[in-house]
Amino acid sequence: MALFNSLLKKQNSNNQAALDNSAFYSYPSNEVKEVSQFEVQKYYQPPVVRQRKQFQVQDGYSQRPMDEFIEEFNVPVNNPYQHINQEAIPIQSTSMGYVNGNQFQVNNNYMIQQEQYLSRDNQMQVGQIAPTNEIPAAIAHEIRSEKLKQFIIFVLSFSGAITSTLFLMSYYNEELMGISKNSVLHPILSIPILLISTMFILLTISDSTLLSRSMTKYRSDLANGIDSVPYFLTKNYKNFTRRGVYVNWMSFSVYIVGVILLLIFYGLQAQYNSGQKSFYIFFWRVAELKSLVSEIVMTTIVLVGALIVHITHIVWTKSRKNNIIGYYGHEIVHPAELAQIKKTANIKCAIITFIVLAILLFVLFIPWLIIRKKGGKPVMPIGRI
Repeated sequence: MALFNSLLKKQNSNNQAALDNSAFYSYPSNEVKEVSQFEVQKYYQPPVVRQRKQFQVQDGYSQRPMDEFIEEFNVPVNNPYQHINQEAIPIQSTSMGYVNGNQFQVNNNYMIQQEQYLSRDNQMQVGQIAPTNEIPAAIAHEIRSEKLKQFIIFVLSFSGAITSTLFLMSYYNEELMGISKNSVLHPILSIPILLISTMFILLTISDSTLLSRSMTKYRSDLANGIDSVPYFLTKNYKNFTRRGVYVNWMSFSVYIVGVILLLIFYGLQAQYNSGQKSFYIFFWRVAELKSLVSEIVMTTIVLVGALIVHITHIVWTKSRKNNIIGYYGHEIVHPAELAQIKKTANIKCAIITFIVLAILLFVLFIPWLIIRKKGGKPVMPIGRI
């Protein structure tokens, strides 16, 4: 009996020791006890390393450089380490097709912000805001700038269409307008001006309609608490790059062609002042010469206007891009897409320029060959070596 009592007492002491040890390691979630460094290792879960998956390219963007491995830190809720946040932020995949492995929050004060660019529908949701009907100042500035640009283009186009129409009416019917056709622009210049002005009028009306619909959508998003990038802003940001390339090519083309035409007009005006009234191209009599003062003045105005428009466009575009980047904190279009837009625009302009130059050289080269052939000269001016 004494032996049985001693064994029972020993068993009870072992059970009490086991309970003490289990109580030490299992405590409520709202209570944190200090443990030794050796015992802490029982709670620490080492990082789980996995192979990064390869993602396909989406939305036309080039794939970002990726590390070979990423780590997922599994921090338990009952964490004895108080300097590590108890909530681990999961890895998030973005619409860009890559995983940002830095989406972890430590001590509630560090977060690497993932880059935000447009998704496939060009409507990137920046964040949730309080519902409001007030448009942000930066976006309102862009709206005013866009309306001012459309108004200026419409006024200039409408003025050019009216002026070229009056020139054509005066040239073909002097009695109707009471203006001599010698004092107005020749149809070879007034007709292209009329066509280009009409085209810009139609484009301005289309852009104005797009702006109105985009603002209706943007106001609706703000009323629902969604701060999104308006479609017209995305479209304009892409056009800043595209239009910059076009303006550069067109400006330099206008400079070259304008200077050449100005020299030709001055030469023909000097011929007209000397008394020679016939105008010849090689051996063809084309027309009777008239005073070219109006053509000289118009060409000079076009050259000066092109220079003013070129400089104004550079300054205005830079200012508007800085305003958008300053509001959102980043470019709203991916740099890779902007580079592709710039490359495509340069290729188009180069092809058009080379085709026009080839046509002009062909038109001038054929009559030159005919003249040499009729004069009994060899076709090629350089003989065989």
